[in-house]
Amino acid sequence: MGKSFRYQNLTGGLNLVSSIGTINQSPKRTESPDMVNVEYFKLGGIKSMEGNLQIGNTLDYPVIGGWEYTQGSNKWLMCGTQDGSVYWYNQATSHWDLVYKFPSSSWRMSFCNMNDGVVVTNGEDDPIYWLRGRHTLMTGQLTGVTGSTTITGSQTLFTTELVVGQQIEVDGKTYTITEITDDTNLTVAETIEEGFTDQQFYLGALSLCNAYLVNEDDPQVRVPIRGLAIQYFKGRLWIGSGSTFYYSELGFPNRWDVKYGAGGIGDFYNDTSNVVALGLFSSYMLIHKEYYTYVLSGGDDPDSWSVEPYSSVSCDSQQSWCQTNSKYFVFSRENMGIYPLTQVTVFSDKYIGNEISVKIRDVFRELRMEDLDQIFSVAHPSKRWLMFYMPFEGYAGSARCFIFDFQTQSWLQRIVPQDVTIAFEYSNRVYIGTRDGKVLREFYGKTFDGEFLDAYWKSPWFSFGDDTYYKTFEEFAIQLAEDENNNFYIRSYRDGESKFKQRSLSNNQSDTNALIWAGIEQDAEINVDNYTSWDNNDWVKAGIVQLRMPLELNMFCNYQIELRTATLNQGFSTYGFSFRRVEYDEAPW
Repeated sequence: MGKSFRYQNLTGGLNLVSSIGTINQSPKRTESPDMVNVEYFKLGGIKSMEGNLQIGNTLDYPVIGGWEYTQGSNKWLMCGTQDGSVYWYNQATSHWDLVYKFPSSSWRMSFCNMNDGVVVTNGEDDPIYWLRGRHTLMTGQLTGVTGSTTITGSQTLFTTELVVGQQIEVDGKTYTITEITDDTNLTVAETIEEGFTDQQFYLGALSLCNAYLVNEDDPQVRVPIRGLAIQYFKGRLWIGSGSTFYYSELGFPNRWDVKYGAGGIGDFYNDTSNVVALGLFSSYMLIHKEYYTYVLSGGDDPDSWSVEPYSSVSCDSQQSWCQTNSKYFVFSRENMGIYPLTQVTVFSDKYIGNEISVKIRDVFRELRMEDLDQIFSVAHPSKRWLMFYMPFEGYAGSARCFIFDFQTQSWLQRIVPQDVTIAFEYSNRVYIGTRDGKVLREFYGKTFDGEFLDAYWKSPWFSFGDDTYYKTFEEFAIQLAEDENNNFYIRSYRDGESKFKQRSLSNNQSDTNALIWAGIEQDAEINVDNYTSWDNNDWVKAGIVQLRMPLELNMFCNYQIELRTATLNQGFSTYGFSFRRVEYDEAPW
């Protein structure tokens, strides 16, 4: 009669380190030695991932930053490009609208939310603070002369209500403050084209952060604060600049006077390396330097702060850490793996957890080591995924992404055809930016923005309990979701051979009997047989159709199957499969 083997839990995930003999090939959590653009489906099955789709217009330069700007219950999508431009996405017009243009171009932008506004830095110029919708009436009236950059006030409070770098709006025109002389005199960057007299004025949405640390003893000593590592923590804006991380005055992103509580902490524990990232976890701020991680704890008062060494596990940029699922994750250059930072609630003890990337760590040998600052870690809350877009040899930008699935504690792999320059989360969705100026929503549609979505899943090499005996099959059966897109190929391999047998499967939802094997042209290179016969199918239960087919009678020791898309708009969704009437025999010679 032979034995039957059912595989209906395919959630073992990607395993790149185990051999043919040690990879999990059992029906319980079956693993895969090679899978791309495949995710889990309902009751332990698998399905092809969705693709991506561009949003908005194509920008003129590579996208180098992206962010979710929150203001109360409102959210806006923002991005930055290499020429220094900062945009927000106008959903009403499906267009990227310009917010600000930095004087310098750069290779990266960083963002953080603060006081209902958003701080943006390019690491080269003075950061900006944008509070969308701000149009606040200020005290007094203004007078300005045509051709001048000087504005005088009547009953104004310039020194207490304004700071250098802020924008004011007068008679529909916007001016950037460059100097405040006293309560009634200031200078702006723009030349006044049309004079005005005794005009009301408003504080505008945009201001420079005026990020220069002002020395308490000598106000003329101003230390420029420039960096990509930024964070909002304990009511202050923090910026990593060189080996020092600086903090603003309490409650202000644009006040940096030591006299009023601003300051900096640098070269602690004799570590003179650069600050590369500032992260948040629980009640702590993590300071990632190039080769070590430190933790800042304490209250709102700087006198209560404590900086302590934490771990040699660090990260390489502001975009390469991720806080999700009550843990904090980084890719470590020193340890060549992905590690969690965890916390024991009762004692508030901090420690590095076990590496979660053990089953994929061999692939990290293929990373472009000079581009590790292009690792972008993103959480996908609805799918419960932790995602790492990474720069691998042979792939454009950071197009190859490894995904840790928290529900199954296993790994998936996604590869997109775009040249990925940034990845980020917005409104519980994942977005990527590209070198050709596009922002795309991930996991949407059946194509990669109109291009072919290559998805495949390879089984382990099945020995069916004994890899010394030769075997034959009588029948193979696969369970498919009736209401999902099933249009794909099934390939079969024997005993480690690279050649395969291939059959095409398509379904027609208008006809329950239309699940057929389609004819395939002969291809000598891949050994594709020509099948034109109909196969038997039946309905297992509502929504699930089972397709049964005979397999070739050739003897083998190990057997592998592959599900694969091959043309545009193809996909698959399976609950599992089975091999029926497996017969064992000694070698035929």
